[in-house]
Amino acid sequence: MPQGFYVIYAMVTEDSVTIEWMPGINGDEDQKYVIGYKKVADETWTYKTVKSTVSRVTIVELATGTTYDVKLYAENYVGKSNETIKLSVMTKTAVSGMSYIALYGFCVV
Repeated sequence: MPQGFYVIYAMVTEDSVTIEWMPGINGDEDQKYVIGYKKVADETWTYKTVKSTVSRVTIVELATGTTYDVKLYAENYVGKSNETIKLSVMTKTAVSGMSYIALYGFCVV
C-alpha cells in the first residue's frame, strides 16, 4: 500500500491538485498506482492509472473553488492493496486564491 499520501498545498491551483506518496512494498513485482478522485457531492469516482516509477501526480481540469475527494491504491498481478485514507481538498477560487484541505474533520488553510 502506498504510504505518506498527501496533497502538496503549494501546488493547488484553480483547476488542479497535486498529490504525492511514498511507494509501499511491492513484493518485487511490477505494480501500478490507481488514483481516484471525485467532487465531494458526486458518487462516481474517476480513476487514473500511473506507472510504479511515478510518485507525484497532478490532477487537472478540475472545477474552480470545488472540493474533491482523492484516494490511492497500488495494484499488481497478485491483486490490489488497501486504499489510502481519503483526502478532501478544495481548488482555489478565482477571487480569493485560497485553497483548503479537510482531513479527519479539521480544516487547514
